[in-house]
Amino acid sequence: MIEDLKEDMRKSLKEMEEKTNQKIQDINKTLKETVQDLKTEIETIKKAQSKGMLEIEKLGKRSGTTDVSITNRIQEMEERISGVEDTLAEIDSSTKENLKSKKSLSQNIQEIWDTMKRPNLRIIGIEEGEEIQLKGAENISNTIIEENFPNLKKDMPMKIQEAYRTLNRLNQKKGLLTT
Repeated sequence: MIEDLKEDMRKSLKEMEEKTNQKIQDINKTLKETVQDLKTEIETIKKAQSKGMLEIEKLGKRSGTTDVSITNRIQEMEERISGVEDTLAEIDSSTKENLKSKKSLSQNIQEIWDTMKRPNLRIIGIEEGEEIQLKGAENISNTIIEENFPNLKKDMPMKIQEAYRTLNRLNQKKGLLTT
């Protein structure tokens, strides 16, 4: 019986060993299949990643050239804007200078006209002083209008355009001596 038992034990050990070997083989087979599946999956992921990286590099190059061209355009626009601002400043300063010179020239012309008209223009009732003559005919006329018609200046603005001297005509009947 011991021998039978030994034999039974051997058989059962053998069976267990066979079953274990079978299970190990099955597990190995499953592992190999899983490893193979994982390898193919890794390969597809690598391919997808390399394609993605290539696309990213292409986009990076494109965006790099795009960035460079955009920055160049921005710099050109800033230069143009600064140039336009400079010309505007120059135009503004020259306009101010022109206005000043126009004002001084118009004052000079007015002074010349006043100087030419001063001895020729005589207004009855106004003293002939140097101070009054320096004011000019326009200021004298405005003073007279303000004194005599105070509300007229408020209602309607008055501006004298020009005043001329008419020549004194000789009376031919007077003072002719004939012999």
